[in-house]
Amino acid sequence: LIASSCYVIVLIIKLCDRLHNMMTLSALTHAKQERIAQETLVGYAPIAHRLGISKIKNLLEDLSFRVIYPKDYKKINEYLVANNQNLQLSLNSFIDKTKNILLQYGLLKDDFEVIGRVKHNYSIYIKMHRKGIDIDEILDLIAIRIIVNNPIECYEVLGAMHINFTPLISRFK
Repeated sequence: LIASSCYVIVLIIKLCDRLHNMMTLSALTHAKQERIAQETLVGYAPIAHRLGISKIKNLLEDLSFRVIYPKDYKKINEYLVANNQNLQLSLNSFIDKTKNILLQYGLLKDDFEVIGRVKHNYSIYIKMHRKGIDIDEILDLIAIRIIVNNPIECYEVLGAMHINFTPLISRFK
């Protein structure tokens, strides 16, 4: 048990070191930047994902993406910057609407947390290429996560959301 927890701590330290390295790549030649970015994308980001550290995973992916595919990164980033205000307004509106629905269905304010996010650059890129679509066609540029205290509340929330929003059956997770 102690050995495995030490191993996880070592992995977290390595991930943080790699994140720092990715943030300071500009001091290296382009060839070294690409090699390190490729290594980060296929090696380090999946480890962060496996450990459940999505913020580090997303940062590592986006920093790698910017080096490996600079034109694609620029296109997506410009879209996100240009549409940031609308995306944030939509996200905030959806979060507020969701909270009101959950309160109407009898959940108490302290029984749930609604967390929202805008999809990150590399994730958008992967979806665009996997589905062969343009960024304007992506349906889930924003997303929310509802965290509850117990499994019964999870099903209550799911029911409330399905009553108020029509699920896309082929897209339901």
